[in-house]
Amino acid sequence: MTGLALAWAFLTRIAGGVHPETDEDLGRAVPWFPWVGAIIGMAVWAVYGLATLLVPEALGAPLAILTGMALTGGLHEDGTRTYRTGDSIMEALNVSHNGSTEGDGQVRILVVNMGAAGVANTISDE
Repeated sequence: MTGLALAWAFLTRIAGGVHPETDEDLGRAVPWFPWVGAIIGMAVWAVYGLATLLVPEALGAPLAILTGMALTGGLHEDGTRTYRTGDSIMEALNVSHNGSTEGDGQVRILVVNMGAAGVANTISDE
């Protein structure tokens, strides 16, 4: 299996390769990560560009984000996932968070909160 196919399988949810099973496989995939990322980025950019021609920009941006999520599997609807060191996640739209740390490693979290001025965009579960 080529490094590109391994990277494609690792970074996307689209068929086209076998997920890297060994450290050696992952090592062959890593140099291809930027290329797979560029392909995903171009697909998201194309959806955004086309969407903004057909619908208001306020709809085009979410469509582009959802495209990226669909390609990468970034939206985890099951509510439970175990992450390994270096794993990442992107979630949006009505996702409630309540987690616990089971390991001893550090966690880095980046939160981007977007919304219209004067409109509440968070809802407490309480």
